[in-house]
Amino acid sequence: MYPNPATNFISINKDENVRDIAIFNLVGKKLKTFQNVEKDEHYDVSDLPVGMYLVQVIDTNKKILTTQRISKR
Repeated sequence: MYPNPATNFISINKDENVRDIAIFNLVGKKLKTFQNVEKDEHYDVSDLPVGMYLVQVIDTNKKILTTQRISKR
């Protein structure tokens, strides 16, 4: 997941069966979902307030591959 900290967009550099990205605030509320994710594409986060977020990377079987913390500036 890059860039971190993010300002206007995030991208993913893995292409192993990744299908969706879900962004949560630190209390667990889902704020955004991006479907049919492609490697190195830009996904807009410019509307999110400055702060810390959890980003789940979800595969084609709806299994969570990883959860990463990103900072939004």
